Amino acid sequence: MKKYIYIILIYMTSLITSSCSDWFDVTAPSEIRKDDHFSSVTGFQQSLIGCYIGMTDDALYGTNLSWFATEIMAHQFNPYVNSTNIGLAYWLQSFNYTNTYTTPTVEEIWEKAYNVIVNVNDELANIEEKKEILDDLNYHIIKGELLLVR
Repeated sequence: MKKYIYIILIYMTSLITSSCSDWFDVTAPSEIRKDDHFSSVTGFQQSLIGCYIGMTDDALYGTNLSWFATEIMAHQFNPYVNSTNIGLAYWLQSFNYTNTYTTPTVEEIWEKAYNVIVNVNDELANIEEKKEILDDLNYHIIKGELLLVR
């Protein structure tokens, strides 16, 4: 009787420890795996477009790096400031980057910029690994634009 218990115990432990690893390999419908995404020319083009879209964020060239923060810091225009209206523009114009108004804005600029750079670097690494997927023209155009964005 003990022999059967040991056999069943060994069988159960081997069954439990050799479970199917594919059960844990689940992808959400809104998620695309990196290997699948960079398996076609379209995936590389979509990633490049994503980098351009990231640059249009208000923290980057949507507002701060195109007309707001850079122009105020360069004293190209003076915002209206009175004793009750001291805000971000005033502190940027004063070059005070440690103020409670300016610190979040400056940190967001750097955070978003580095996020775009990380995405570009990831795509540049993949474009070199999977160079055979792209024809010569697409390879050079996409790589050139990625280097330009970076």
